[in-house]
Amino acid sequence: MPEILFGKLDNFALLSIPMFIIMGASIASTRAGADLYEALERWLTRVPGGLVVSNLGACALFAAMSGSSPATCAAIGKMGIPEMRKRGYPDGVAAGSIAAGGTLGILIPPSVTMIVYGIATETSIGRLFLAGVIPGLMLVGLFMAWSLYSTWKSGDGGQLSAGSYSWAERFEILPRVLPFLAIILGVLYAMYGGIATPSETAAVGALLCLLIAMIIYKLWQPQALWVVLRDSTKESVMILFIIAAAGVFSYMLSSLFITQSIAEWIGTLDVNRWILMSAVNIFLLIAGFFLPPVAVILMAAPILLPIITTAGFDPIWFAVVLTINMEIGLISPPVGLNLYVINGIAPDISLKTILTGSLPFVGCMVLAIILLCLFPELATWLPDVIMGAADILSGFEDLNDEDKLVFFRTVAGRLNIDPEKVRTALDAYEKNPCKASYRDFMTASEPRRQELFRRLNRVPGATGTLVNMRADLLRLGDKDPELDALDLDLRHLFASWFNRGFLVLRPINWESPAHILEKIIAYEAVHAIHSWDDLRRRLEPADRRCFAFFHPSMPDEPLIFVEVALTKGIANSIQSLLAEDREAHPAEDADTAVFYSISNCQAGLANISFGNSLIKQVASDLAAELGGLKTFVTLSPIPGLTRWLEREGVEWHAAAPEEMKATAAHYLLNAKSRGTRPFDPVARFHLGNGAIIHAVHPDADTSDKGRAQSGGTMVNYLYDLAKVAQNHEKFATTQEVMAADADFLEMAARTANVLAQIGLTAGDRVAAQIQKSPEALALYAACAQAGLVFLPLNTAYTVDELTYFIDNSGASLIVCDGRSKDALEPVAASLNAKIETLNPDGTGSLSARAAEMPTRFATVDRSGDDLAAFLYTSGTTGRSKGAMLTQNNLLSNAETLVGEWRFTKGDVLLHALPIFHTHGLFVATNVVLASGASMIFMPKFDLDQIIAHMPDVTAMMGVPTFYTRLLDDPRFTRELTAHMRLFVSGSAPLLAETHVQFENRTGHRILERYGMTETNMNTSNPYDGERRAGTVGFPLPGVELKITDPESGATLPPGDVGQIEVRGPNVFKGYWQMPEKTAAELRSDGFFITGDLGRIDEDGYVHIVGRNKDLIISGGYNIYPKEIELVLDDQPGVAESAVIGVPHPDFGETVLGVLVPEKDVAPDIESIHEAVKTSLARFKHPKKLIVIDELPRNTMGKVQKNILRDKFQDMFAPA
Repeated sequence: MPEILFGKLDNFALLSIPMFIIMGASIASTRAGADLYEALERWLTRVPGGLVVSNLGACALFAAMSGSSPATCAAIGKMGIPEMRKRGYPDGVAAGSIAAGGTLGILIPPSVTMIVYGIATETSIGRLFLAGVIPGLMLVGLFMAWSLYSTWKSGDGGQLSAGSYSWAERFEILPRVLPFLAIILGVLYAMYGGIATPSETAAVGALLCLLIAMIIYKLWQPQALWVVLRDSTKESVMILFIIAAAGVFSYMLSSLFITQSIAEWIGTLDVNRWILMSAVNIFLLIAGFFLPPVAVILMAAPILLPIITTAGFDPIWFAVVLTINMEIGLISPPVGLNLYVINGIAPDISLKTILTGSLPFVGCMVLAIILLCLFPELATWLPDVIMGAADILSGFEDLNDEDKLVFFRTVAGRLNIDPEKVRTALDAYEKNPCKASYRDFMTASEPRRQELFRRLNRVPGATGTLVNMRADLLRLGDKDPELDALDLDLRHLFASWFNRGFLVLRPINWESPAHILEKIIAYEAVHAIHSWDDLRRRLEPADRRCFAFFHPSMPDEPLIFVEVALTKGIANSIQSLLAEDREAHPAEDADTAVFYSISNCQAGLANISFGNSLIKQVASDLAAELGGLKTFVTLSPIPGLTRWLEREGVEWHAAAPEEMKATAAHYLLNAKSRGTRPFDPVARFHLGNGAIIHAVHPDADTSDKGRAQSGGTMVNYLYDLAKVAQNHEKFATTQEVMAADADFLEMAARTANVLAQIGLTAGDRVAAQIQKSPEALALYAACAQAGLVFLPLNTAYTVDELTYFIDNSGASLIVCDGRSKDALEPVAASLNAKIETLNPDGTGSLSARAAEMPTRFATVDRSGDDLAAFLYTSGTTGRSKGAMLTQNNLLSNAETLVGEWRFTKGDVLLHALPIFHTHGLFVATNVVLASGASMIFMPKFDLDQIIAHMPDVTAMMGVPTFYTRLLDDPRFTRELTAHMRLFVSGSAPLLAETHVQFENRTGHRILERYGMTETNMNTSNPYDGERRAGTVGFPLPGVELKITDPESGATLPPGDVGQIEVRGPNVFKGYWQMPEKTAAELRSDGFFITGDLGRIDEDGYVHIVGRNKDLIISGGYNIYPKEIELVLDDQPGVAESAVIGVPHPDFGETVLGVLVPEKDVAPDIESIHEAVKTSLARFKHPKKLIVIDELPRNTMGKVQKNILRDKFQDMFAPA
């Protein structure tokens, strides 16, 4: 028995009963009834029979406010009955109309009687309230119609008063009654607008009614409040006791199978269901004569509900019929409660008179029941329209997977747009484009299911159900294209939930409620939490934080949570952050907040944006708590990386860490889905929240999951709080991926700190003979940052050659390959230079020292005219010349090329050039750095690797050899280069035949340009215009170029061949410690004599036709004959030599040595080749040595190399 009693009362919905009773009691304790009566009196003063109408209207409105029939009778009767009798209305009409009007309190919502019915029958209280609205208004209308008719027929009463009220007097009364009416409307709106449950709205309504009673009606006295609460408690206890007792009664009926037996018996009867319903009505009518409505409902509902549902009647409709029967009971003897309330107000009016006056209204109630039987939609239409959505949601949750899929397909198909209506609406708009036709078109274009989802969304508590519904849709219909549109509709709806500031941010710690902590463990999707101890390690230490975002309608269901580590510096390994034995540090010591796990907790919210400021909110809260935090970054997985690589057909399992790092960086910057969106989902989230890509770390996640999804690679996304909004806006509008060259800049800063520690100061020289690597490039950047002069040296130079360069330049530091250190240490010692090593794999003493250095370095101020680099260029006689290049030389040229060649952050350059050369370092590399583009940095030209990377890049720079080798490979096709936009060639002439073959094969026309060590780039074929084979295009912006007579220096007209001279910000400062050479080649007016011969055609294109100084350019390398001739002349058996350049299919030109033997001594060709190998770099070695009797000379004794070139020009021609 106790269990039954407790179980019946253990219902959250029961809280609404005392709350609504308090609402009614607080209103009844004030003059609200009198004010309402007076307001209607003033507004209806001229209506015939208006006093009865006024009373009935006041009863209806007061009933809606109080929900109590006795309270309504008492409040309105105190004013209405005396006034009606004063105006000459018969006592029966006065008393009977108010007694009948008072009964509306149990029908018009909110109604305690309806709440009791809902609890007893487990029916939706919200639907019951709605079901009572139209029948309640209908009943009010019937009451008023009868009153007007009877008043008109009998001639009793005619007006509310003899006089009239002004408009000011009418409006003056409204402020006293409108607050209560506003509360009622607000309660109903909150209930049906999906804002709150009936119990919640009742509680708020009760509180507001008490406050209004205290503020407007001065109900301040404790005694008055005590009376309200005491009476409310008494009535509530009585109802709750009856409910508990009725629970026992229902249990007994069910246990004895009485209700089931009656329902089965009724089902076997061959009786018309309307006859059955008539019998039920008679039973209810009689029961209402003797019992209060609550008692009748609680006792009769368990018996009658199975009967009426078996007969096919709607339980919601039946609740209205039952309630009207109870209304009849309220004005029918012997119990008729309202009769006694009226008699108490007017004791001189007999019960018989009151009953007689009520009988016509009883007739109205019977008529209302008949109308409901004829038109049940009067009760069911409004609940179906407003609450049908709730039924859909509750019904959906009960479906199995198969039926859910049927539901989804039904909604997607049947509630789709009507194509014919769309076409008709579009035709109408095109014929008459106006607001109305546009609105009609938009309405026709919207699928009807969107309105369904909006209605579902308004159902109280629908948020969680809708989220689960989408989770089911994704799970069951993931590969069904028919359901894609349905998912878009739900995503559109969900996106509207997460406006800025809508979600609630709450900190989570070890003291948080257990049910929240359990969900953190269950929902962790990035780095699994394996136990409660594991969770404790993430929440309890002083240097750990956790935050969760909640939807207001789902306060116990986290939508997304963020785990934070407070560190010194930026973390680059998740294992170190999560290590069980790690040592916690005081939060105050941290300078960085690392968001290492961000989990979406709801499957139904996958790919839904939670707004663009979530992480900023977390960062802002942390910054407010810990003022020492300066950096906010993530340590994020890259879940799409290996999936994308496999889709692209790239084998990654055996890739080295640095290769995975480069690949991951390229993927994050360039891999797209659906046109312009980043392919990686985590990248989309952070970039959308205003972060930028900061750094990529190989081997950062060594777990099986980390290896599988990204080869162990992770990424830092940086949140700069001052730029979050700007970054978000840029990403939202252009999908531009914002990235910091963090790894590179950090490496350069560390290296610059090493250089400063060594003791180098601005202007000192750093000589570098090192293999191509990211660390080598960082050394170049470090020199620029520290104000040092960078001296890149060909890796093929011998020790003898290097000794000259280091000595001549005055280098203070030598950076070399570790394998060369022993050979160079004596040189360094003799020249008082320091030495560091940097190996091809990035290791070495320089890297080891850099790893211990700070990640920031204050850039040394330098002017544009200060030296930035030396590049040594050989002379035709004597030693090499050191070309001095300034900061402005390099910067101006790089910026010009970025603009001319249209480089952007979205470009990816395939870089296979050496970086000790102008082309590879000051052109290719500087253009990438200046534009913020990316590059695939290959150690050298490797045909297989070039082919493999081609689909990942947008541009390539190379020498003619690159392109001839590509053309020889059948894999190099139009399809392979389909997304490329630019191929650049330089450093040597490109044969016209190569131009044609390349364009025929790929559809691309190579852009050929012209530059040199002393000037960087001078000319370029146009990016948008005609790229003419055999020419090097036009002078670059800011560069002046002229053709002059080699003897006089006079400018020649177009078409004439002469020497090329250039002037501009790109032209070098001069040759180091060679003032005579500088003066000979750099005129006082700034024009530099290039030594090349050329002409300008009628269209302005520049043609290079020869070399004034017999310079050989082979494979992009400048080779000067005199240097090689000196070596050859020293060999045994050689009398003299001449070195010339002849055409070569791969290298453009190659070196040919022509030897004249000593008399009677034949030179040993093999021995000479070996001697050359020990003295000269490999690229300077003659491809062939030819012995002739004598060299051709002119009358002045000068060797005529042009004759030799003509004679041997076909030496390497293809067979």
